[in-house]
Amino acid sequence: MSSIAGDLNRIHVMSGGAPKEVFALLAPKFEQQTGNKVRFTYAVITELREKLGAGATADVLVLPTPVLDSLANDGKLRADSRTTFGTVGVSVVV
Repeated sequence: MSSIAGDLNRIHVMSGGAPKEVFALLAPKFEQQTGNKVRFTYAVITELREKLGAGATADVLVLPTPVLDSLANDGKLRADSRTTFGTVGVSVVV
């Protein structure tokens, strides 16, 4: 995915809302240490898929593995650039 042309010191991250609080804590430290600014787009996964399908771009996508697989199959991202940096556990009580 690519940044907006001419805006080389800005990193655009598209993500669902789950990691929003963590990113809010980490982004200022990252910006201070690197000099790069981070811009976030948070939305529900279906909305992000629609935006990406319509041509929206981002430097970093934080999405579930099946969504990333689908986007890679559609040619919307490079499959070899993916890495896992977290997991989400779900618990159910009845």
